[in-house]
Amino acid sequence: MMNITISVIIPVHNVERFIVQCSNSILAQYRSYLEIILIDDGSTDDSDKICCEFASQDNRIIVIQTPPSGVSFARTIGLHVATGDLVMFVDSDDWLDLDTVKQCVSEFEKNSNLDCLLFTYAKEYDGNTYPKHIFESDLRIDNEEAFRSIIYRRLFGLTNEELDHPERLEYIITCWGKVYRREKIQNCRFVDIEQIGSCEDGLFNMDALLNCQSAVYLDKPFYHYRYTTGSLTLKYRSRLSNQWHNLFALMQQRLDNNGLSADFREALNNRVALSVLGIGMNEMDNPDGTFFQFAGYMKQYISSSDYRAAIKTMKLQKLPLPWKVLMLCCKCRFGFGAALILKAIRMIKNRL
Repeated sequence: MMNITISVIIPVHNVERFIVQCSNSILAQYRSYLEIILIDDGSTDDSDKICCEFASQDNRIIVIQTPPSGVSFARTIGLHVATGDLVMFVDSDDWLDLDTVKQCVSEFEKNSNLDCLLFTYAKEYDGNTYPKHIFESDLRIDNEEAFRSIIYRRLFGLTNEELDHPERLEYIITCWGKVYRREKIQNCRFVDIEQIGSCEDGLFNMDALLNCQSAVYLDKPFYHYRYTTGSLTLKYRSRLSNQWHNLFALMQQRLDNNGLSADFREALNNRVALSVLGIGMNEMDNPDGTFFQFAGYMKQYISSSDYRAAIKTMKLQKLPLPWKVLMLCCKCRFGFGAALILKAIRMIKNRL
């Protein structure tokens, strides 16, 4: 295929400090057939002004202005107006390596049957770069069975040897770090994050990648994820437990509707079991909570019927020791022990 076009969709909301670096990193890509869609989601700072200035200087840029409706709506609008053969998503406080688009598009030029491409990322925090790895090396997958077992099933959760690295649970779910064929995803939509708390791109990928049969994974951190204190994932969310209940129900719905196999069910059960970490880290940010209230909350969470069903079937042998101890506390409904371990994990993370 000659002259493959690619649309880059960037939701924008109050990122005047970062949008210039993000936009420049994409404008600098060595690719003529490039469409950049900036969706300003009701910014109250100068983000919209900066976007319009970029558009006035480069006709590859389209600016769409919407009332504040959230990142899911912004991405869906961007996908609706995209015209490229391929689609990428980039968050407006992140950036790409210089040759990212060129290297990704070249894979589609070499293989006209390629459905999607994945690459990894580096976490940028406090002046340091921390590369992450979804898989251990490059992968090339060219049949539906392999795609389902290696790529698609990972969206639901980890199983077997993958539990050696439980921290990798969320690495694959993002919509950034991927290049999609637009024809495969143009009818997909993002669920409102207010309904599910997080992982809206994970649900999107469960729909977008359902019928894919081929993929390339490049173990190269082309994408630079900026870890900021203003991130949604760093703010206390009082409704997170209920929102994640909705999230897991929607994942279960996709599992049931598509007749997916037992290993998908195991993966989703493991995701629910491991959710204790995210729930615990969020609850520790409750400005009105004491430690004993925190321990009581964890006891309540790990005693819920949905959580009991998930943790009951989880195999702990492959987990690293701290995770294994945490999961044992959860299996035994030992809320105080789980709270202590979560506190220790937070202290260690803060010192790193």
